[in-house]
Formats: sequence, C-alpha cells, structure tokens
Amino acid sequence: MSEIRSIATTAEPSALSTNKVLRNTYLLLGATLAFSALAAYLALALDMPRIHPLVMLGVYFALLFGTMKARESAWGLLLVFLLTGFLGLTLGPMLNFYLKTLHNGGEVVMLALGTTAVTFFGLSAYAITSRRDFRVHAA
Repeated sequence: MSEIRSIATTAEPSALSTNKVLRNTYLLLGATLAFSALAAYLALALDMPRIHPLVMLGVYFALLFGTMKARESAWGLLLVFLLTGFLGLTLGPMLNFYLKTLHNGGEVVMLALGTTAVTFFGLSAYAITSRRDFRVHAA
C-alpha cells in the first residue's frame, strides 16, 4: 500500500513542475517577443538604416555567447532581452524594405507573421497535448 502511495505522490509534483516550467517558459518567450517587436517598431518608426552584416553577426554572436555564459544569473536574463531587442532592431529595416518596395508589402509581412504564429501555436498545442517528452537527453 505504501508503494502505491509513494508512486502517486511522486507523479503529481512532476506534472506540477512541468506546468510551472511551461508557464515560465511561455512568459519569458512572450516578454522577449514583445520587447523584440517594440524594438522592430522603433526601428521602423525611426527609419533606421540596415546594419552592416558583419557588424550584425559580430554583435549577435557576442550577445549569444554572453547569454550562454551568464545563463545561470540575472545577467543572463538581461542579455536575453538585449539579444532579442537587437534582433528586433535588425528586423525593422528589413520590414521597412518590404513595406516600401512591394505594392503588397503589408500583406507579405502580415502573412509571414500569421504563418509564424499559427505554426508556433499549433506545434505548442501538439507538444502539450501529446504528453510526449520532447527534451533532448545528452548521451
């Protein structure tokens, strides 16, 4: 009887901790996406020029490296927001290009946004409802 009770009590925290991890992950993802969108909007509103590709790659990899090195501290969170904000700033000039040069630029941008959102939410719903473990396990 005690064996059955211990199995039941160990299964519950796992589901609760999984839900907490998912909630925190989606909260962080939503916050970084909103920050990136704000940065992209700022770049659009200011009509920022394109960043040179080598500078863009250098800053991107520096922020990515910093994020990985500081992932266990509060600095890691700050660097994640800096990284996503920088990506938003680099996205702004690309969006401006499509909006200004294509007669249906707004449709192209909205179709890309909609397709990305539907794909993300569809795959998220599948991952949550399938109850499979999609984590990568080190060999």
